[in-house]
Formats: sequence, C-alpha cells, structure tokens
Amino acid sequence: MRRKAMASFGILILGSLVIPLLFASYAWADTNPQGSTIFYTLTSGDCYNYGTIITSPDNEHGIWSPGYYLFSSGDITTTGNAAHGMFAQNASTAENEGTIRTTGDGSFGMLARGAGSEAVNDEEGNILTLGAGSHGMVARLGAEAYNFGNIVTSGEASFGMLARESTIYNRITGSIETLSDGSHGMVARVGSEAFNRGSISTAGEGAFGMLATGASSIFNRETGTISTTGAGSHGMVAEGAGSFGYNRGSVETSGDAAYGMLASDGAEIYNRAVGTITTRGDAAHGMVADTDSYASNSGSIITHGTGSYGMYAFGGSTAVSSGDITAWGSETSGMRAEDGSWATNSGSIVMRGTGSWGMYATGGSEAYNTGIIEIYAPVWSRGGMAAWDGSYAENNGTIDTFARDAVGMSAYQSVIVNNGQIVTHYNVDGYSGPAGMEARSGSRAVNNGTILTSGDNAYGMVAENISSADNYGTIETIGSGAHG
Repeated sequence: MRRKAMASFGILILGSLVIPLLFASYAWADTNPQGSTIFYTLTSGDCYNYGTIITSPDNEHGIWSPGYYLFSSGDITTTGNAAHGMFAQNASTAENEGTIRTTGDGSFGMLARGAGSEAVNDEEGNILTLGAGSHGMVARLGAEAYNFGNIVTSGEASFGMLARESTIYNRITGSIETLSDGSHGMVARVGSEAFNRGSISTAGEGAFGMLATGASSIFNRETGTISTTGAGSHGMVAEGAGSFGYNRGSVETSGDAAYGMLASDGAEIYNRAVGTITTRGDAAHGMVADTDSYASNSGSIITHGTGSYGMYAFGGSTAVSSGDITAWGSETSGMRAEDGSWATNSGSIVMRGTGSWGMYATGGSEAYNTGIIEIYAPVWSRGGMAAWDGSYAENNGTIDTFARDAVGMSAYQSVIVNNGQIVTHYNVDGYSGPAGMEARSGSRAVNNGTILTSGDNAYGMVAENISSADNYGTIETIGSGAHG
C-alpha cells in the first residue's frame, strides 16, 4: 500500500523575514505494480492494478473499494463463486483496460451498484466468464455500465451485459459474445434501458440478442448488429406491458424458431425505416406479436425458412407494416393474424416460396392491404390474401400473382372484400386456373374494385358450397376457357 502525496504551498512572515512553506497532504491508494502478483482483494482508497490479481475464495473480488476509483490494466482472475473481477459501489468508478477472468458461478466480470457508480470496459479491455450465471458486466440500482472492448461468456444463463433499474451501453467498438444456452447478449430488467451500437452474437439455444422485461426498453442503433445461431434464439425480445424493443440496425437469426423480434404479453416492438431483419431457419418469423402485443415494421424483413412468416400476430395482437417484407420459404405468409388479431400492410409484400399467402387471417382475425402484394413461386402458390374460420380480409391496394393456381383472395367460412386491384397473370396448361376471388364453405366475396385475369381456365370470381360472390366493380378475363 502506498500514499499519494498532494503538495500545497504557503508562507510564514516573521517580522521582515518571509519563509516559504511546503505542506503535504495524503490520499490513500492501493496499488499492485507491474510484474507483481497478489492473491487477495485490492482495496482501501483508490485502487490501481498494473500486475496480476488472483483470488480463490467465494465472494472475494479482484478489486473492491466502495466510494473510490478502481483501475486495472493488468490481469484479474477470480475462481470462487460470486467473486467479481471489479466491483464499483457507493458512487465508485471501475475502469478496465486489461483482462478479467472469472470461473466460478455467479461471478461477474464487472459490477456497478448504486446511483453514481459506473463500470467501464475500455477498448483494450477483455472480459471472460466461465461459470453459470456469470455475466460479463452488471449495473444495478441506478448504476451504469459501458463496454468499449470485448466480452465473452461461456457458462449457461450468462449474459453479456445485465441492467436492473439501471442503464447499459455496448458502444460502437464493443463486442459481446455468448456461447451457452439461455445466455442473452444484453438484458434490461425492472425499468432499465440497454443500448447497442456494437456487435452482439449468441451461439446457444434460447439465447436472445437483447431482452427487455419489467417495463424496460432495448435499442439496437444504426451501427448495431445482432446475430444468433441457436434454435429459439430470437434477435430482440420485449416481455410484458411497458416493455419496448427498437431496431435501427441489423438483426440476423439462423436457428429454427428463432424470430427476428418478439413482443409478448402487452409489449411493443418496432423495426424502424433503416432497420433490417433476416431469418434463415424454419418457423423463424421476422416479427412476432404474442398476446395483446404490438409489432410495427417500417424497415426490411426477409425470411428464408419453411413456415417462416414475415410478421405474425396472435392472441389479440396487432402487426402493422409500411416497409418491405420478402418471404422465400414454402408454406408461409408475408403477414399472418390468428386468434382475434389484426394485420395491416401499406408497404410491399413479396412471396417467393411454394404454397404461400401474402396475408392470412384466421380464427376471427382481420387483414387489410393498402399496399402491394406480389406472388411468385417456382412451382405453385396459394395467393394474395386469405380469410379463414370467421375472419375478414380487405384489399384496398394491389395484388399481383405470377404463379400457377394462385388466387388473388380466398375465403373459407369468412368474408373477403376487394376495393382495389387484383391481377392474375398466367396459368400452366393442364392445371386448374387462377382465380381473382374465391368463396368456399359458407363464405362471401365482394368485388368493388377491379379484377383482371389472364391464362387458360382462369376465373374472375368463384363461389362454392353455400357461398356467394357479388360483383359491383369490373372483371376482365383473357384466356381459353376463362370465366368472369
């Protein structure tokens, strides 16, 4: 332990004699010099580590000195449980430019607790945690944590960064990597905020890029990238009323059932105009609103897997898109609403896969299009809009189909209305023709707009099984055996 001398000056006057005086005051500092290795916690006053610190008992941290400045450009290793690398408390600041390793369970790389406390991992800093529940950086009770460097966690349920009633930042130079199941990149809990401008990657199953719970908010900024590879590993998740997720950067998932963004139980998610979402696994939807939740897209969504919807709302939820949605997988939908939900498109939906719908409403749901829906497929496709099982679909925009057997709008025990334009472009010889609108099994189809069909055996409107087709607009058909 050493003391830092603080010099101050004064004068002493004795008659005509002036004597300069030098006073020294001292502030305590605990320093581990370069080349030195200690096996205990560095504490007492300001703390500086330039060497190596190794602690092994449980609850014994590398550096901990409440109310003081903590700095390390050396190495810190803790092997006990609940033994943190650096712990800032009582308005302390902890700054790391070296390497921090923790191997015990519940052992954080850096912890800041209480208002006025902060933890900073600089660009040169590296944090590695190996135990279960061992997060890279944690901020609690009004503290803040900043990552400019590298964080890697390898234990189960070990987050890159965690905030509870606090704020955490992954800066543009920051990198967060988690390797195990349930290990999210950044987590905001209980009225917290998390901001990402750097890179986040997760490799485990059920490992989200960012998670907000308890009326918290997560933000992926323009320079931020989120990548997940495990099954069920969503890019961004907001849970519960009052929680929000915002994406202005890039979100990519490659695992099955790994959504780009998910809102559940009253939460809200937004993919902004500059935001991009790409999913590659099966049943990996772009954006999902579950149980009274809300999802909005004004950016770009691309899905590649089988049964991977661009946007999916169920359980009384709402999905709204003014951006671009492209789905390449088979048996999918650009937008899907189930169980009393709503889907609205004023942007662009392009379907490239076999057997897919542009918009699909089922189970007492509603779908509305004021934008553009285009249907392409290498073999065959279902069509532009569908309403099934007591649902309603309305087109006020444009639906174009370029696939075999494709239908502009279809109803099964439901109601469909066209106030816009439906165009079916061709059909392959030997197959049933495309139809502008079809109503089946007690359904109703109403055309107030324009229906244009081209191709052999094409139909303008079709009604079957106690259904009705009412035309108050315009129908034109071109092709052999075509019907109005």
